Amino acid sequence: MKPRSRLRLQLALVTFLLGLGVAEIGLRIAWRRKKAPNGHSWHDHDATLGWRNKKSFRVTVERTEQLPTIPAPFEVRLDAQGLRDDRDMAPEPSSGVTRIACVGDSFTFGYCLPQEAAYPRKLEAALGPGRECWNWGVCAWGLDQFVLSLDEVLASRPRLVVLGVLDMSFRRATNANFQDGTAKPRFHLEGDALVLGNVPVPVIEAGQSYSRFEVRGPSYLVAGVERALENLRVHLSSDPEAEAEDWRLGRALLREAARKCKARGVRLAVALFPQERLMEKDRYERLLPTLEPEGITVIDLYPAFREPRGGDARPLFIPNEGHPSEAGAELIARTLAAEIEKRRLLD
Repeated sequence: MKPRSRLRLQLALVTFLLGLGVAEIGLRIAWRRKKAPNGHSWHDHDATLGWRNKKSFRVTVERTEQLPTIPAPFEVRLDAQGLRDDRDMAPEPSSGVTRIACVGDSFTFGYCLPQEAAYPRKLEAALGPGRECWNWGVCAWGLDQFVLSLDEVLASRPRLVVLGVLDMSFRRATNANFQDGTAKPRFHLEGDALVLGNVPVPVIEAGQSYSRFEVRGPSYLVAGVERALENLRVHLSSDPEAEAEDWRLGRALLREAARKCKARGVRLAVALFPQERLMEKDRYERLLPTLEPEGITVIDLYPAFREPRGGDARPLFIPNEGHPSEAGAELIARTLAAEIEKRRLLD
């Protein structure tokens, strides 16, 4: 090779490597974020779950810079196990009493609602005597955290677990951080197997730096290319909704939840909670029923929210906030109670 050709080749290689370096540095800068303060004062760090409710704790939650959408103050009262209840749960239900565990996020917890207005308390009343419903909801949890909490939930000896899911439950499971930067566990699929990572979950203090997108190796550039190629593969597939990671991972997590419940002789019902912004179309109305042939009970609450309600003009969602209102929680409870009885889920 002539000296001039060799020089051109060397310059091209150096330019290419410099370009890769600039791209790596650019992604490291673009993807970094500062951890924001967390306004959920009723949460404690948990090395497995990321965070959980404090035990034997009470606080009045008011609108703050971190919680700007709260329409009015509401009280959070947590029992000795961290459940949103004024009672302490006995190790097992009393004779003749059937226990139901309501697992989920802030929609189950009853965010912005008084203690007695959250749907688990309304469900207990709707089911009648001999039934007790416990509120295991934890604000901002994803589907992965629901499933990880099931070992503790099932140890309380429920007859039925109602797993309250929504679109966000699936999307949160594909991230190693909540939107404010709080770290959480993260499952990945390797073939059909669930592999748990980011545990023990690290503590990220407010102001500390973290990556907006997950980087499993040393290179942000490689992670960015892999992310772009995966997005392209999903976009070009015949059914992008079914091929998206949030559904593929979520489906595996729901199968794991069903496996855990079956191993303890406990029934599982997956309840799809409506979101106001998705009232016209929520893809999970189509995707979740595909699990029913596998024996996973799915209860879609959207039809109840779309039906005319006669003279009841109360909004079903808290205006300008998005969580179910007290009327919405009542409708969730009535619909679930009717479906539980109809499907004989407590027999």
